[in-house]
Amino acid sequence: MNAQRSTDRRRHVRQPLTVGVRLVHGPTGKQLPARCVDASEGGALMHVPANAAVKPGQPVSMTFEQLNDSRFEYLSRSTHRASIVRVDRHEFVKTGMLAVGVQFGD
Repeated sequence: MNAQRSTDRRRHVRQPLTVGVRLVHGPTGKQLPARCVDASEGGALMHVPANAAVKPGQPVSMTFEQLNDSRFEYLSRSTHRASIVRVDRHEFVKTGMLAVGVQFGD
């Protein structure tokens, strides 16, 4: 799939957002340290530790920390439910973290 097709599938524009996220992995109930990379009204891309046992299709809940940007007011609610839609293990080479894409479900 080329980059143009991938971009065309998005309903909401992603915007850069660097903020901590309290991420709770649904299958294990464990809280994982995470850092948001970008977000939209439909989902977010986060970096999580490389040893996190995350897979597409798994549910997560997440709370964004210290949101002071009015563009992301919709994320300031206490907790969001989401599903993992992508795990990019190639990102590990660049950042030492996994890139995890989630789609919001609430």
